[in-house]
Amino acid sequence: MSRITSQFPPGFRRSTLGLEDLTQLVELPVDELILKLRSDDALCSRIVNQSYDKRYTPSTFIEEKAGAFRVGWFRDGYEAVRTFSERALAVADYLCFSFGLGRLE
Repeated sequence: MSRITSQFPPGFRRSTLGLEDLTQLVELPVDELILKLRSDDALCSRIVNQSYDKRYTPSTFIEEKAGAFRVGWFRDGYEAVRTFSERALAVADYLCFSFGLGRLE
């Protein structure tokens, strides 16, 4: 069973631009959110691409790097970075973090 913790970097604020239509998705229990993301590659790709398209800071980010996925906060540099080997878990963390719900534990 996955859990969410409420750990945020200093100066954090919600970063949902381009994700507004996913509000109902992130309101699911976290295990259901992860199952949905595991079954929908197109949605995961769309969310990762949304992060790549951001042109403002500070903001949350998700990126693929060296076969893994990094999720965190970018202000003057990378902060609160977590690395995931599974894309669906990284996307779930990114969504929860972006909507101000917390981080996957």
